[in-house]
Amino acid sequence: MKMPSFLTSAAGKLRALVSRKSGSGKAPEKGGGQAALAAPKSAYGAVFGYSGSHIYFVKSGEKGIEGEIVDCGNPAQWPEKTRALIEAHQVKSSVKTAAVLFPPVYRAVQIEKPKVPDTEIMNALPFAVKDFITQNPAEQLFDYVDCLKIASTPDRIQVFSTTKKDIDGISGTLASMTKLQVITVAQLAMADLFGTDQTVQVILFQPGGHDLTLSVYQQGINVFTRTVRGYMNLTKTTFRPAQRPEPAPSVPKTPGVIDIGSLAGELRGLEAGNGAKGAPAGGAVPAAAEPPAPAEPEKPYIPQQSDLLDGLSLEIQRSLDYLTAQLKLPPVRKMFFAIDSKELGSIMGYLKNFFSVEFVDLRDMVKGNTFEYLPLVACLNGKEQAA
Repeated sequence: MKMPSFLTSAAGKLRALVSRKSGSGKAPEKGGGQAALAAPKSAYGAVFGYSGSHIYFVKSGEKGIEGEIVDCGNPAQWPEKTRALIEAHQVKSSVKTAAVLFPPVYRAVQIEKPKVPDTEIMNALPFAVKDFITQNPAEQLFDYVDCLKIASTPDRIQVFSTTKKDIDGISGTLASMTKLQVITVAQLAMADLFGTDQTVQVILFQPGGHDLTLSVYQQGINVFTRTVRGYMNLTKTTFRPAQRPEPAPSVPKTPGVIDIGSLAGELRGLEAGNGAKGAPAGGAVPAAAEPPAPAEPEKPYIPQQSDLLDGLSLEIQRSLDYLTAQLKLPPVRKMFFAIDSKELGSIMGYLKNFFSVEFVDLRDMVKGNTFEYLPLVACLNGKEQAA
């Protein structure tokens, strides 16, 4: 039996996304149990996902898509757990399937393209990346995609690696029980969410318990991905409107306490002489009335923990600047949000103060469930890849 390649070519993953507005605002669900998901037209009958702690599963059905997450932190148990999912969800042997790898199951590194014929690049990868990975290259599987070509710079590729033993366990089980078509990685699978024109699309992706990633897609191809460190707690942070300070209460005059303003007025009257023109009896000249202070303008909505979001806005802006200055991409028009936070609406609302692009909430894609399902739903929705 001909086995599928490790990766799907990103160039083949082209499908338009119908923009969705803000979802229901349900809290993301995580852990075991089934979930109801959005129902795109499916290229595969079922998709399996593998991370460092879970196995994910989605399947097309007559009533839409059903999903399940199974705890599994030991890759040695992947074949057994996968077999149980296939049997529990009655996935037939004729069903076309795909597998999606999540970090840290795979690693990605961008390097200059080896100066060898294209037919020899696969053989050159272990030597080209050995200084960038800590694992033994002999125990790894490698694949790559071409990076966006930049004028006057050497061609670059993005290399993906994963442990050969882990892939053998996945492919052996899926190929023996289903029609396994492809094994890919999450950042390439999500290219199926985006259109095929020149529009530059940005997605902020953070399932609960994972680092935040910022990925950029153009023509359905992942042209840039970076991990934004320091925002692991973004999914756990509760945002509330900041409390404006109460105005200081006025202090009533107390008998026996000298009023400095009145005293100054009396002194001015004495200097002018008692009974001076315009002075009241007693010689005191009243102080001029102070003009009323201008009303304080209404402050914009600023949530607590705004320092966290201010920092995030700077990280996003740095990435956008890099896209236009270094990669020579057109300006970003849409930014998609897939962050497992009950406060996603507040996060998006605050960040809108900094960017003049359309914001799209992707919660409808997973029907309020964890965004860990998103790459699987995208792959299920994607163009079928030949084995």
